Formats: sequence, C-alpha cells, structure tokens
Amino acid sequence: FSDSSLGFGLELSPLDPSCWDDPRSENLSEMTKHFLNGLPPGIDLQFVLDVGQGNKTILSKHQELSKSDVEIARELALSRTERYRLLESDRLLPKYVLRLFVRRHISAALIKKKHLFSGKKCFEAISEDHLNQELSQTEKLRCEITQALKSLEIEKGGSDIAASPE
Repeated sequence: FSDSSLGFGLELSPLDPSCWDDPRSENLSEMTKHFLNGLPPGIDLQFVLDVGQGNKTILSKHQELSKSDVEIARELALSRTERYRLLESDRLLPKYVLRLFVRRHISAALIKKKHLFSGKKCFEAISEDHLNQELSQTEKLRCEITQALKSLEIEKGGSDIAASPE
C-alpha cells in the first residue's frame, strides 16, 4: 500500500446467528473475542459487507425445481421463482458479500524517507531478501487468520481478493 504496509483481502461466508440459541451465540462471542485479542500488534482489520444484486444463479437453481412431475410442486416453484425475480429486479432481494481486509505494518521501512535537501530518486533500492521476508510473514498471517475464521465457522467463501502489496 502507499504507506508501505502489506495486506490481503478475503471473501467470507457471512453468518446469520439471529436464530441461534443462547449457548451457541455466547460461544461465538467468546471465540470472536479470543480471535481478536490473539492478533499480533500492528494489524488492521476491516470488515466490509457489500449489499447488492446477484441472486440470478440461485433463482435459476430454484426454477429447476419446477421440473417436478407433481403439478402442484411445479406450479409452486414457478410462482415462487417469478415472485423472487420481481423482487430481484426491484432490488428488494439483496445478496450479501462479506469481505475482510487485513493490513500489517512492516518491521522496518523498505524505502527510506527523503531528507530535506535530498534529490528525488527514481528507483529506490529495496532489499529483495527483506521484501521476501515481509511477504512470507504476511502469508503466514493470512494462513493463521484463515484458520481462526474456520474455527469461528466463518469459512472463506471465495478466493483471496489480494495477496500481494499494491
């Protein structure tokens, strides 16, 4: 990133604990506290929930249920699909995508700051070994966070969004 930090993004499967019983909700709360308190210092987390359209594939799968031999089941599936397609077109049927962005500050600056009267350098010398070490520490952090999220039942829903510095 522009501040010389490294980071990555993960697309997650969102949870809906609204119908969970109290012990399961309390367990999730305790595990979340443990996860957050166990993060090393200098780590920034940002959860982003995108709400938008995108349920067409689910609606197509639901429409396949209308290929039943039972007439009432076929009519029910067709009417539900049509109703959900109207809701989707009116933007009343949201799709939720949860993303987690993680940034870590590197242990030492890769690029030296300019002095008051120094000239502009076009290409800063960066130690390849130092950069590789920082990247491997970031990859290790990504693996640790992914494992912790699995223990919270928040599994990775998709691929990594970004796994290298920008």
